[in-house]
Amino acid sequence: MFTRLFLASTLTISASVAVADICTEVRNLVHASQDGFADVPTPLTGAKSCQMTLGLGGVKAYHCAWEFDYRAPAAQSTFAAFDTDLATCFAASSQHDQGVNHPDFYDLREYAVKDAVVRVSLKDKGALGQTYVFVAVESAG
Repeated sequence: MFTRLFLASTLTISASVAVADICTEVRNLVHASQDGFADVPTPLTGAKSCQMTLGLGGVKAYHCAWEFDYRAPAAQSTFAAFDTDLATCFAASSQHDQGVNHPDFYDLREYAVKDAVVRVSLKDKGALGQTYVFVAVESAG
């Protein structure tokens, strides 16, 4: 029990550190997206993994993930903190995604910033026993 409590505290602390740096780091990613991420971006602080993706029409995006125990309160608070911080950082309100027919929980916030789209999402993966928070920056064209 003590180990589980200690691990939950550690996850919350590392998520808080990541949230504190998110504005500067995401602004850097938005800037990097302007040239199609010519240089491989630095992973966002605290992220378990980050990767480049190529979407329809050749649009590039950089995605980072934070992993939590399934439906852990720290996942929801990290998602909420990212959403709040990104709204402040870009002086914008987010667009909420439409509901999806999905057996697990899913929530997405999207910010249209100059020449880029910034997203933060929360996804439960019941089969994996995990909940993920994702931050993505996609070039606008």
